[in-house]
Amino acid sequence: DWIADNPWEFAYDPDRKTFLAVEEVNFVRNALTAIPADRIPKSKRLRILVVVAQPLGTAHLSVEEEEEAIKAGFRRLIDDGLAEVDILQNAAPARLHRVLEAGERYDVIHFIGHGTFENGAGYLVFEDEQQRMQKLEADVFRQIVCRRDVRLVFLNACETGQGGVADFNRGLAPALIAGGVPAVVANQYSVLDISATAFARHFYWSLAQGRSLGDAATEARIAVNYAIAGEAIDWAIPVVYARNPAEALCEPRAAADVKDDARKAVLRARRAPPSGKIRVALWDVHRMIPSLPQIAEAMTGSQERFAFEPVSIAAPMGTWRREKSKESGEVAYLRAEKVAQRLEGKPAEVGVQRLICLTNRPLRDRDTLELYGWEDAGEQIAIFSMFGFIDQLRPPELTMQRMIANGAAGFLAGLSCHKRGRKFCPLYYNDERDIRAVAGALKLCPACQKTLRADRGLREAIEKLLLL
Repeated sequence: DWIADNPWEFAYDPDRKTFLAVEEVNFVRNALTAIPADRIPKSKRLRILVVVAQPLGTAHLSVEEEEEAIKAGFRRLIDDGLAEVDILQNAAPARLHRVLEAGERYDVIHFIGHGTFENGAGYLVFEDEQQRMQKLEADVFRQIVCRRDVRLVFLNACETGQGGVADFNRGLAPALIAGGVPAVVANQYSVLDISATAFARHFYWSLAQGRSLGDAATEARIAVNYAIAGEAIDWAIPVVYARNPAEALCEPRAAADVKDDARKAVLRARRAPPSGKIRVALWDVHRMIPSLPQIAEAMTGSQERFAFEPVSIAAPMGTWRREKSKESGEVAYLRAEKVAQRLEGKPAEVGVQRLICLTNRPLRDRDTLELYGWEDAGEQIAIFSMFGFIDQLRPPELTMQRMIANGAAGFLAGLSCHKRGRKFCPLYYNDERDIRAVAGALKLCPACQKTLRADRGLREAIEKLLLL
């Protein structure tokens, strides 16, 4: 057991100075069991059931908007006809059981939620029918999903890749493999929900091209490695369990089809630069703002200085740390400097001058907790944390569009924050976190207007953004 539970993804060749898992070696785990694995017939497209067992932290969204936010992560697969995606929200164990029991066949179950490993056993955290927390043991979850023709279970949850000490198969991923699921992807460490995003996207893409489970995992690790600058732990967090790592879920696709898909992806990504406007990317880190394209269009049309566009990039891992907070107990803070360091070069990569990251996670820098706005010294990357604000939005006075426009105006003005003067100025240092000074009607204070007087075009653009 202690051999099997080691983080083999970190195996390193000191002579070549490279990690084997992004070279020629597929590290795939298995489990000792007498139960045969379910058969894997190849298909032309993946049928994926996304099981959401936790709220997205976006209470202002309707059910339809939440589904659109989740599907955004699978958009490329859906648009190219490589996958069909159904979503089961507020997935109590009984609801998941009923769906699978009814005979609806899915190739993949993609679980979004929380996992934990306690007292030598793995658990998934669900909500019961009364929306109370319900911990589900590995054996019970195995009984729900096994023998349902599910060919892959992707557990986007913490500590789901660990095995038990006394009984290795009491871990979540080993239990599923031992029960007959042909393949499982899980996380071997505690991670935020977004941490497996880059891996999952390319893993599914490679599977849809007809690659084997082992090769798809390797390609996904390579994709994470070049998509995110930083530490090796980024691509090593997900682990793959499989009875046969050489097995493929889909029929191989012709090279011409793959080239055509790549061409369409380039065309989708190509955007004509608006004449004379500074391009600003809005990155919805957690895909929680389905209306972001409309908001970006409204912000662009409101003034003549900036062109706003939503972008989708790989989420940087290893940028957060759990810390004690007097108000909230233990909190997982995003470290602003770390995020900016890991995103260095991203603005140029996506063809913009500025990148504004929109997150719903608590934010801090090296000196201050509970920040909601931060930008790097080069004024290329800004982070806007909506943590604690989303549930306070009350349209039409306090809206998501106004909150994003106000935040962008504060960043793009290029001025330092002030603790004195008019409170409802976008540059006011709002340490009391008054929602009215975040998502309400704001106006440049006289001091900020005077400072921006030399650049009339910039001042007018900021003032028009604040009118949205």
